[in-house]
Formats: sequence, structure tokens, C-alpha cells
Amino acid sequence: MKGCSKGGVISIVDGLSDCNHIANAFANKYEELYSSVEYSSEEMDAIKLDINAGVECFSRDCIVSFNDVSEAVNCFKFGKNDGYIGLSTSHIKYGPDELCSHITAFFFNVGAW
Repeated sequence: MKGCSKGGVISIVDGLSDCNHIANAFANKYEELYSSVEYSSEEMDAIKLDINAGVECFSRDCIVSFNDVSEAVNCFKFGKNDGYIGLSTSHIKYGPDELCSHITAFFFNVGAW
């Protein structure tokens, strides 16, 4: 896998040290999470309405840039965990720049609703 020897990257995830095994573990966890929730259009519409109601108080003029996300990620403390699914700040902090692009796109699209 390209980029396996990247310096400063955590070398053990869930007891796995081979970068291909780690990548497969992330892919398997993503698949598990992606398929763990049943889809109901009524429920999704209710969720969307709930989210929209929560963001109505924010200015639509607010723009979150890639640099904003990168700076925020750089401020993360090392090794902080969510306490539930095992997501760590290190997963994001040591992730590729593309991850910050996706996070930026997420915030941009949230504002577009």
C-alpha cells in the first residue's frame, strides 16, 4: 500500500501493525457502520428537519475553509477517544489531507441545506 512508511503515523490499530491489515480493518468497520442503520425515508426526512431546525440560528454566510479545518485538526490533543467506537483524534490528526477536504465539504454541504 502506498504511503505505509509515513513518519509519525500510529503503527498499531486494534492490535494490527501491517498497514494493509489496518486499511482493511477500517474498510470493514466503515462497511459495518454504513450498513448498521436501516433506511426509512420518513425517518430520514424527520432527521433532516431536526438538523435544519438546529442550524437555522447560524448565518448562511459562514464559510468553513480547508485551512479552518486543518487548523482545528492541528489543535486536537493526541490520543483522545470517543469512548464508544474507538475513534481517536489521532485517526483524524494523522489522516491524509484528503480527510480535511471531506470534512470541509461536509461543513459546506451542511450550510447548503
